[in-house]
Amino acid sequence: MGQAISRNTHLLSLNLNYTTAGPCTPMCLYETTASVTAAVVSGLSIESLGVATNKHEDRTTPVEPRISAEVGHAVAGMKRTEANELAKKLLAKYESGLTAAPLGKGLFECWDPEKRAPSKEYKAVIGRYKKDMADLGLELKPEI
Repeated sequence: MGQAISRNTHLLSLNLNYTTAGPCTPMCLYETTASVTAAVVSGLSIESLGVATNKHEDRTTPVEPRISAEVGHAVAGMKRTEANELAKKLLAKYESGLTAAPLGKGLFECWDPEKRAPSKEYKAVIGRYKKDMADLGLELKPEI
């Protein structure tokens, strides 16, 4: 649908990303990366996201939209065949957890509003995720 709209119209079409996993989990970041990659290479724009199926209060932090934006910039111009290979590798990292996804942590458990930064624990999760992405050939900004 995104490819057809992008190819045949001048409409702006958005993709809303929803993850099953919650914040402060690698699964949430992998799901976000797969969804954003598929959307961007298909000609869709991305708009924020719903974390933890968007059904739980205080389960989105500033980290997830930031990761979405970083991934969107990193995959812009990527061929759909490359994106498909990346998506398959990402899916292998989280598919088994989809039926019982981790809820993660609440906003103030993994985000410090005074420092405007992720918690130490979430920074470690992000660091491991970004290393994994680099190993898969997707270079993201080193720090959040």
